[in-house]
Amino acid sequence: MTLLLVTRPADLHDLLPAGRDRPGWHALLVREIAAHLSAAHAAILARPVPGPEGLAWHAEGVRAVALPALALPERRALLAAAGSILSDIRRLAESGRAPLVAACWPALREIPDLGCLFAVDGRPVLAAWGTAPAQAAVPPGLLAAHDDGLGRMVAPPRRGHPVALGVLALLGLLLGLGLAAADRAFPPGVCRLGSTQQALLVAGRRAAVRQAALEGELGSLRAVVRAGKQHCLTAANVSPPVPPALPEQAWRTHDLGMLKGCWHRYTNMITINPITRHLNPVTNWLLCFDKSGQGVQNVVWRDGASCTNPVRAHFNPDDSLSIDDTIPCGQSPPSRSLFLGRIVCKRLSSAEASCARVDLNGPDRGHFIPGMFRR
Repeated sequence: MTLLLVTRPADLHDLLPAGRDRPGWHALLVREIAAHLSAAHAAILARPVPGPEGLAWHAEGVRAVALPALALPERRALLAAAGSILSDIRRLAESGRAPLVAACWPALREIPDLGCLFAVDGRPVLAAWGTAPAQAAVPPGLLAAHDDGLGRMVAPPRRGHPVALGVLALLGLLLGLGLAAADRAFPPGVCRLGSTQQALLVAGRRAAVRQAALEGELGSLRAVVRAGKQHCLTAANVSPPVPPALPEQAWRTHDLGMLKGCWHRYTNMITINPITRHLNPVTNWLLCFDKSGQGVQNVVWRDGASCTNPVRAHFNPDDSLSIDDTIPCGQSPPSRSLFLGRIVCKRLSSAEASCARVDLNGPDRGHFIPGMFRR
């Protein structure tokens, strides 16, 4: 069993019907989904285990990677696979043959954050399922957009549903995180898809692309709101063009002076405690530099905790920009701190850069997590 993360009761709002605790719901739902669909479908629900700090969410497998830590193509594949499996479960709930699944739907597919969707040995697994953020007025519906939209199930599917298992095998191939395990679980031939099934996969990928674009736009808007700015462009009132934050010529000549000022990270705003696997959302991630590339990093988490550390920027021979921690941000390894790290940036446009962070020590050493930075 692999520990995915730990959730605290105060952080979440339980959406499932009253009368059973979460481990009790898990045992009953897994049994019902496996009986009517397959064990592979049921495995999308991580197993909750009560602990001193809350619920620890576990999954069968060796390697687990949260959605925000994956590259964009892998995130799209993971979302498409999760959408396919959850669509089958939705049809089961609508069929009337699974009363417990029906009682929990659609709350069953709710998660408080996309960081609760994991690739575990190449298959999708949901942690903190059936919950929403404590402060949310309505469930966020993060996975609803990935439903295939097809109607009710009219007959029990064959065990080892070919559509869902085909998507799982495809995901394992794309992620490279569990191909051998997938081969053992699914016999040869189950991944042959007809034209209708192939069209559904294409539609799922397109929806995932749109989802990724919307997430980027949302992150950008949140950064603007946090800075206390409001921009309203109309035909009668158009702001004058602003000078480029990352001039191409200055980047090519490795001029660190263009960094002077402050930069916001606005995507993948989540850290995971490597010891407890707590999911810790970040509300503000700021880097400020002088004209020589010396700077300060400040990270503020949702609960108000923060850390600050000095950083130093320099260009590399391949024209990428490295931003190195000179000391760790905070006290390692408690939850509100970061291991010693490096951010490697590539210029995307005059306004923003793609900056992936990698831990230089700790259990996730060498693993790059992508992010976007903007002045």
